[in-house]
Amino acid sequence: MAGAVRAAQRARPGRAARARCGARLTLRRLPSSAPVVGGYGAAMPSDSGTGGSRPPARDLALTAVLAAVLWWPVGFLPHLLDGLRLPLSNAWPGVAPGAEPRVMLPLGEYAVVTLGVSALVGSVLAVVVPVAVARARRGPEVARLTHVTVAYTAVVVTAAVSLVQSRSAVGPLRASSSSAGLVLGAATGALVAATVAGLGLGLLAVGPRPAVRVVAAAVPVALVPAWVGAVLVSALDLGEGGSMTPGSVGAFLLRDVTPWTGAVALALLLSSVRPWRPAGLVAWVLALLTAWVVPSLLTAATYAASYGRNLDVGSSAGLRELVEASLQVLGQSLRPDLHPLVPVVGGVVLAVPLVVVREVRRRRAGAEPAPGDPGGSDPGVGP
Repeated sequence: MAGAVRAAQRARPGRAARARCGARLTLRRLPSSAPVVGGYGAAMPSDSGTGGSRPPARDLALTAVLAAVLWWPVGFLPHLLDGLRLPLSNAWPGVAPGAEPRVMLPLGEYAVVTLGVSALVGSVLAVVVPVAVARARRGPEVARLTHVTVAYTAVVVTAAVSLVQSRSAVGPLRASSSSAGLVLGAATGALVAATVAGLGLGLLAVGPRPAVRVVAAAVPVALVPAWVGAVLVSALDLGEGGSMTPGSVGAFLLRDVTPWTGAVALALLLSSVRPWRPAGLVAWVLALLTAWVVPSLLTAATYAASYGRNLDVGSSAGLRELVEASLQVLGQSLRPDLHPLVPVVGGVVLAVPLVVVREVRRRRAGAEPAPGDPGGSDPGVGP
């Protein structure tokens, strides 16, 4: 009997052997897509914001197409409605009205502000809209950064193609003016800066922090009146030599309607956060500050583009004079008596009832905001 017991003990597998066998069984039970960590097949949860399973190629193709279309032609809709004509400029005086070459980008000192506004608005839309569409199609658990990377690539390619085409069309005109190179350089710099800024703001606008999203989106929201005004000027032929008179419909739209587009956009943005929470209050303050400063920056930039043509900005003295004059214009335009009040004040007036309505609906539904909700429901932030 004792011999039989000793034989059975020798036949029993050791502790290490049992551990190896258990590990093999665990690996067999795991699905093939589960990542293996430490050799024991422990599945790790995916981060919906930075990873997850790779999106289908069809979704990525849709993101690329949307991003390219939203940057151009949607962002540059004012230039598209203007017939893609090269803006008149002192840098190419030989171009007669009606004989302008067709370019994808509005190059010229008079159009540099429209160029920057269009590039920034288009860049933000090119990031935000495709990510929103992907979330609507696949739910919130999408590989956000993958879609953002595809959108970035599409915007960069579209911008490069547009810039190459436009500079090639203007190239033969450079010989007729010594300032053509300076104008093209300034326009190219404005395009690159606005596109990079828009892509960065778009990334923040689709991030996980709602309060940060509001502050980032405040910049393109503040540009809405300028962009809509440029669209109206091109669509209704209200520009230089156009048909606008003080009592015309176009003048009414530009003077009385366009500012309210900014107010509505700002109200929708502000109503997405709770201003009685610390994070929401900070988001409101920063968004309102942005809505106040950005139009003044556009005014100063417009002045610099127009005034700079009369100065030798290639010299240090001329450049210094231009900067000083532009800063004076900026300071003057920030004054309340000289600043357009409707986009900011109207935005606050419209946002208050929207916030109340959303809060009432939320409480009637009995649903508390999820962690990370705008207005300060992040951990450690109370009412």
